[in-house]
Amino acid sequence: MINKIKVAKNFYLSEFQSPDTKTVMIEPELLKKLQDLRDMLKEPITITSGYRTIEHHEAIYKRIYGENYWQYCPRKSYHLSGQAVDILLSKRYPKNLKEWALSAGFRGIILNYEKGYLHLDIRPVSYITQIGDPTEDRTGSGS
Repeated sequence: MINKIKVAKNFYLSEFQSPDTKTVMIEPELLKKLQDLRDMLKEPITITSGYRTIEHHEAIYKRIYGENYWQYCPRKSYHLSGQAVDILLSKRYPKNLKEWALSAGFRGIILNYEKGYLHLDIRPVSYITQIGDPTEDRTGSGS
């Protein structure tokens, strides 16, 4: 397997690669904070999106929005520079996951309950938001 290199206690380089080219870019600060969060949770973290090439990034938005994707596609996504990850939400995670992510040092936190993922990044200023209702069960099974 390409990029099957352990880069932290609980993570392999392949987990962060762009699926279209297997290219990887990851900021050491992001990796450290993600490992810190994993250690706090004492639960596995499933990365659903790490580094993205611009082509893969645009393809995601084309699938969602069709030909008008460019109106919605952020050209300065932190995924494009290896400074962001999306992780699958798990029923086993604590209800105050946002506070845990803040404690790990993440500054960009987007809890997306509608799609069942948590976006984490290391942007320079704090940005925290929530999409959807956390009481509706759209999280992963946690298994």
